[in-house]
Amino acid sequence: MDARQEGKLKYIGFTGHKDPRIHLYMLEVAAENGFVFDTAQMPLNVMDAHFRSFARMVVPELVKQNIAILGMKSMANGQILRSHTVTPIECPA
Repeated sequence: MDARQEGKLKYIGFTGHKDPRIHLYMLEVAAENGFVFDTAQMPLNVMDAHFRSFARMVVPELVKQNIAILGMKSMANGQILRSHTVTPIECPA
């Protein structure tokens, strides 16, 4: 918070790769302490709906709290492309 007040940064966010429940817990703890994040970054890709879905579990809460959503791993480190499930143009960015 000092860095923000000193003008060294503008936005404060968090990121995670493993489990959407960790993101939800971060939001819960922040709320309990009167803090609101500006951004949250998470893996979002066409396979997300099939296992521990960040899109289904976290994105609605971020929208509700007006927190910016930063997606990453849209091609899952190339694994989705190697599976021939989709083409690069079909991977949301």
